[in-house]
Amino acid sequence: VASDHQAANRFGTALALDGADLLVGAPGALSTRGAGYVFVAPFPWTEQAKLSSTLASSSASSGTAVDIYRGRALLGAPFDDRPNRTDVG
Repeated sequence: VASDHQAANRFGTALALDGADLLVGAPGALSTRGAGYVFVAPFPWTEQAKLSSTLASSSASSGTAVDIYRGRALLGAPFDDRPNRTDVG
């Protein structure tokens, strides 16, 4: 469980595992801006980082989809908005 876990965060919506690295999506975190949490094995899993974007729109829902590979993390943000374009994440 994330160090700042709240039910509204929707922690665990998406999961990705690469070796000993686990990325957990929480699209409801940060007032629906969303976030991802990196955990490292072995058991018990240890939270290493909370990932979020200051560039994401306030309702981006980052972490709806996630992937991690060789230390690089990707957070999908399906409701991110850009000038003249909506839901482009």
